[in-house]
Amino acid sequence: MIKNIFYFLLIFNCIYSQNFNEEFKLIDVKVEGNTITSENTIIFTAGLHKGELVKLTEFPRAIKKLWQLGLFQDIQILYDKEDVDGISIVIYVKENFILGELEYVGNKKIKDKKLSEELKYSKGQRIKPNAVKNISNQIEKIYKEKGYLNVSIKSNLVEQLSVEKEDDKLYRNLRFEITEG
Repeated sequence: MIKNIFYFLLIFNCIYSQNFNEEFKLIDVKVEGNTITSENTIIFTAGLHKGELVKLTEFPRAIKKLWQLGLFQDIQILYDKEDVDGISIVIYVKENFILGELEYVGNKKIKDKKLSEELKYSKGQRIKPNAVKNISNQIEKIYKEKGYLNVSIKSNLVEQLSVEKEDDKLYRNLRFEITEG
């Protein structure tokens, strides 16, 4: 019985194993989805350059390097085409929104200026995926420190009304609806 399991595992391993050390040539590297971040920045940071020999293990590393920039909410490396010379890939990115204005609605006990000073966020910063929740928690903490324990906060990103350029589509105002209990 153990001998049969061993043979099964050996055959399974031989059939489904992949050679991660195999190198192949990148015949083309394209970037899609970027609005503000330059194509050169993305390719340079990823370390995947046209004409280079790469291993399969370099793709997760490239995604990690791009993620660490804090500029993107989604990163994918997509296979485009293959021929005898190598493969073509597309690095697809979706950029994080950019903070327009912080808006506070319903706050009477603590004024807008005081909240903005305490939060230390400013127009033009990238809004990372967890930033909205973190800012809401900070506002709640400010209220609790002042003795207002029954505060509730709803937050949402609001698209700016005046969009003049393509880059402006990334700007979002961050609105906090504060209910002071």
